Amino acid sequence: MLREKFKIFCIGMVITLLINSCQKVTDFYLGIPLQPKFTSDNYHEGMNIFGILRPDSTGNYNKSFVYIETVQKATEFTSFTRLDSVDVVVIRLDTLQGTDSVKFKLYDPGFTFHDSLYRAEIPFRPKPGERYRIVCKYKDLPDATGKTIIPYAPLIEEGSLSIAGYQVKFNIVANSSIKMIDIYLDYNGQRHFINRYIPSDNQNTVVNFNSGLDLTGYKLIIYGYDANMAAYYSNSNTSLNFNKYRTTYSTLESGFGVFGSVNFTEIVL
Repeated sequence: MLREKFKIFCIGMVITLLINSCQKVTDFYLGIPLQPKFTSDNYHEGMNIFGILRPDSTGNYNKSFVYIETVQKATEFTSFTRLDSVDVVVIRLDTLQGTDSVKFKLYDPGFTFHDSLYRAEIPFRPKPGERYRIVCKYKDLPDATGKTIIPYAPLIEEGSLSIAGYQVKFNIVANSSIKMIDIYLDYNGQRHFINRYIPSDNQNTVVNFNSGLDLTGYKLIIYGYDANMAAYYSNSNTSLNFNKYRTTYSTLESGFGVFGSVNFTEIVL
């Protein structure tokens, strides 16, 4: 009986979609046709960037960075092409003196990093609430540009943190500048990812997890991301029809990829 009802429901849903002439909708949700047709007619050359600003740095380098490669055609992809000579400028907006700008230069991957990353040439520590714009220029390719607002650091509600055995519970105070939260446990630089949350602008986020660890000597690290990073991570490259690619997605003003920011809080448990 339940099987028959379920069959009738499925048939009814398909008929409703067809009656409404929603061919694209049925294609998207039900996978019709099963093999999508790829075309390179609407391909746009450009830079694909991953840039994130954060308020901290070490004695050797700034932790804010930008990674840049070229956009690839899905029909001809063989490997990613990293760009090593891009003019990268990060501009602070709304300053009393006018406009402040910082050049990001490329660091040799054989020296410090596994990948070539553009980092600020001078000490660079953006503050919460500051607005920044990035401009990336490279030969004949269109500029890649975008904006971000540095979020405020996540705060744990006073008196809400409790640890009972392996169980950890606390509340993160509502913060409209944070659109995504990641929770980590850290021990001497070894990090364990706990969970990701999409917070409300006006309600505290309740965090409750079983660590499965003796937390003596551990640090709790809470990352809060801006709207750009939240949108980038929460939008998959594929639709519900898992063999069909979505159209190109970007959080930038021009170009492809993401330019966002993050702030964080660390607490020794």
